[in-house]
Amino acid sequence: MANAGIGDLPVYVPETGFWSSARANSSEDYQARRLAEIFVLGQAAGVQKLAWFEVFDAVGLVDQIPTEEHGLFWGTDLSRPKKAYWAYRTLTAELSGYAYSRALSTGQVEAHVFRAADGREKIVVWSQPKDQAGTFTVGWGCVQGVNITGQP
Repeated sequence: MANAGIGDLPVYVPETGFWSSARANSSEDYQARRLAEIFVLGQAAGVQKLAWFEVFDAVGLVDQIPTEEHGLFWGTDLSRPKKAYWAYRTLTAELSGYAYSRALSTGQVEAHVFRAADGREKIVVWSQPKDQAGTFTVGWGCVQGVNITGQP
């Protein structure tokens, strides 16, 4: 932005998302994974605010346009959260009070470190490419892992 003479303005992404429809080569699992990746990579890029579009699937359009199945809940039913909802809830709960610090990616995994004011760190890790196992070594003794739904 500085090269364009704009200065150092904050970057906001008012609308991002990913669909869960198998008809659009996705799944509920992949949507949840993409949500975590999008939010973490946004932090890595310095995005100040990022909003998921949208809470509910676009019910009237899903039959014709499968990519409109991008909500955090099935249809408009708050009692039917998708895995992406749980991923969002887990990500925000785990990283509350932490700020993006640095990337720690390797060839098999992509990893990003978040640091609390007191120096504690949490790492968000996913395999590259998707759905393939990868290894990641940490250099300290206390590790607690949670999956995308917050389960150990």
